[in-house]
Amino acid sequence: MTHSTALRVAVLADRLFLYQSMACSDATPEMMGLPQYPDHPIPDYETFCEDFTEEALAGSDAFRQFIVTADDRDIGAICYTVRERVAELDIWIASRKDWGRGHGRRALTQLIAWLEERIPVDAMIMRPSARNERAIAVYGKAGFEIFDTERHQLPTWCLDGGEDYFDPVVMVRPAGPSGRNEGQWHVSRDRNNVWGSAVTLTGRADSLG
Repeated sequence: MTHSTALRVAVLADRLFLYQSMACSDATPEMMGLPQYPDHPIPDYETFCEDFTEEALAGSDAFRQFIVTADDRDIGAICYTVRERVAELDIWIASRKDWGRGHGRRALTQLIAWLEERIPVDAMIMRPSARNERAIAVYGKAGFEIFDTERHQLPTWCLDGGEDYFDPVVMVRPAGPSGRNEGQWHVSRDRNNVWGSAVTLTGRADSLG
């Protein structure tokens, strides 16, 4: 069975979905909150909105939020933040029923391609908790490697631990054509048009992502 995965640019009307998918789903305990992540507490909606303001969701070269869709359903979110020519990516798939179908890997691949065409970056990073072995495996399938001081060079902010976890695993993916291994992309700002004039990626489901 194949599963389609696509992205669309998030807008202010998506903010409640973004919060509920992150903080109120059956997948939430796998990335934040007690008992496994006391260092990364679940925010209340008011606190969430302080970060995800109307201005932030308008998007820019420095930050942009996308909704991950599958078979015409909103299933999660993915975003990037750019600093010193390094893009940090973050992703969550909201429900366990959508795990193991390759959506996470394909969403990452699409966003990577979008970034490489639009934003001048030298590398991309992700910083999951070492406790989240499943996420580390999915990011590896998307071409990210665990940071190695002998093989990778990154600005110091990438290695400072981040804001979420006390045990971040810095994973690195060089920017460039070598990483473009799936499909093509276009983006739509039309909330009712998933990828607008886009091609939606399909493929055989992976065991993770």
